[in-house]
Amino acid sequence: MPGFIFEISAPEARRVLLDLARFQARSGRHLGPAQWQVLERTAREHGVPTCELESILDELGLSRPTPARPVDPTVSAEAPRRPAFVQDASPTSTGPAAPRPDRAEPSTQPVEALAPRPVRALRTWVEEVLDAMVHVAAGPFQMGSPANENGRFENEGPQHRVFVTRALLVHPLPVTQQLWQQVMGFNPAGFKGDLLPVESVSWYDCVAFCNALSRHAGLTPAYDLVGVQGEPGGAGYRADVGWRGPSGSGFRLLTEAEWELAARGGVSAVPDPVRTFVPHRQWLGEVAWYQENSGGSTHPVGRRRPLHGLGLRDMLGNVGEWVWDVYEPYPAIPLPTGGVSPVDRVDPTGGMENERSTRCVRGGSWAASARTVREAFRGALPPERRDRTIGFRFARSV
Repeated sequence: MPGFIFEISAPEARRVLLDLARFQARSGRHLGPAQWQVLERTAREHGVPTCELESILDELGLSRPTPARPVDPTVSAEAPRRPAFVQDASPTSTGPAAPRPDRAEPSTQPVEALAPRPVRALRTWVEEVLDAMVHVAAGPFQMGSPANENGRFENEGPQHRVFVTRALLVHPLPVTQQLWQQVMGFNPAGFKGDLLPVESVSWYDCVAFCNALSRHAGLTPAYDLVGVQGEPGGAGYRADVGWRGPSGSGFRLLTEAEWELAARGGVSAVPDPVRTFVPHRQWLGEVAWYQENSGGSTHPVGRRRPLHGLGLRDMLGNVGEWVWDVYEPYPAIPLPTGGVSPVDRVDPTGGMENERSTRCVRGGSWAASARTVREAFRGALPPERRDRTIGFRFARSV
């Protein structure tokens, strides 16, 4: 069964590549092989020829990677510099530094052994996270559900126009236990498995993860935490959280509007016409793990087909996803004749926080009924709540 159709114009494709090239060049003017491969793949997907991609690089003053020269194994190589965000795992020497000879002696070790392996492995998983992010263009979309939508809940309306003003890079999958363990050093999940989504995490735990991942990647954390009580994963962990706003560079939770924009396929998506003619449950079984097909547990991420051409998976089902917003009803203007008139919004971020605030959860889960596993469904829970049905994914502003 076909998924959503993702349509993009030539000017939009060029703008996407410009944004992506700027992001890939965040560490310098010379692109590495992995960064170039991501740009080449994106250009192919949008029908942009290589000559046009090279023109974009010239416009930004960037250079392509040069082919690697063969390494002579009889000549020692200087170990690669450690990135600033990696701490040296070896003990710090307190003695005087050994004098460096003018000419290095030939090494008897294989070249592969010269690189610091723990650091190389750490760089690899951080780079994989950065390279996997999916571009979601900025723009307007219809948020919520229309009054005549089957199975809708009252708090999904009124459907209204929202404009997201900044493009996003969104992780294509819910955070796995493997990635959580790599970043946080422990695994809180109730259902264990490296490729299963992490769950049993509070909203505060997810904020702490985003900041920790930003530090690993050498980015400025998106959140300021003050009045911290306890430790992530521990009982009673909480903090007063301030978000530096969508212009920041660090990893963060999506807002509720950004999540729904991504779940609907972005501003250029056209709904799959087949979805109109088959029962919701039949379509849902192909894209989501939910009450009727999950067998009572989570499943490895990425096993259901994506909802649309963006390639985001598990946006519906498997685990519900914490988002940034404090829950509040959608704004509306009462009409004299009864009913309400919707209010357009720009970059909404939810209501004001107080001691009774709840945070929004989107997407439904492995334990949810088909009615709640929909793009417009809105759940909300206290931010300290941990549950086997709730995980998250993260994003960055472009």
